[in-house]
Amino acid sequence: MPQMIRSQSSPAGHRRVGGPALLPPAAVASAARSAAVHTTAAERERRLDDRTVGLLTRAGFARHFVPRAWGGDEGTFGALVDAASAVGAGCASAAWCGVLWAAHGRFAAYLPPDGQRDLWAASPDTRITAVMGPSGEATPTSDGWLLSGTWAYASGVAFADWLLLTSTEPAGQGGGCRVFALPRAQVDVLDTWRADGMRGTGSPPSSSTPSPCPGTAPS
Repeated sequence: MPQMIRSQSSPAGHRRVGGPALLPPAAVASAARSAAVHTTAAERERRLDDRTVGLLTRAGFARHFVPRAWGGDEGTFGALVDAASAVGAGCASAAWCGVLWAAHGRFAAYLPPDGQRDLWAASPDTRITAVMGPSGEATPTSDGWLLSGTWAYASGVAFADWLLLTSTEPAGQGGGCRVFALPRAQVDVLDTWRADGMRGTGSPPSSSTPSPCPGTAPS
């Protein structure tokens, strides 16, 4: 079920405890080797190789910032940078996607508890693509919002399980920005990604036909 991020000063239901969580070195090394081997194919195909994505996930990129309440690692930025540097030495596109899947998990921790449950109840390894530049239309309804539009540069969307998409309220409702979480199945990916570089990031526009999103709309 689509969810909406509410304004909060800290991730919902999340309090960091304990020390830094490192991404497992052997798993990171395996992901780095795969990324390097398949970097040329990734640029040609305009998306990462399936095996590289699987190894990045197994190495813990997607779960790195996920709250421990959902089985995540609540890791540190330093640990993420070290792992991304190892992967990026052979394929910048793979490192880019890995870091974004991690960062978007951190941002998704600001979802209300029901939204977090939708994303992570089955696994903390949910891959999340996000587009933070506001676009599309968010129309208030009696039980939430109706979201539609097109969002550019959705890196790694071919392998995403969920998307976070930013839109603006109608001017008459205040005109502020809101972020909505939608399952990947509710989003169409446009085959227009033909950049000069970093083609392996697979960052095409994504569009949503009117999709209901629960949440509190302004009255």
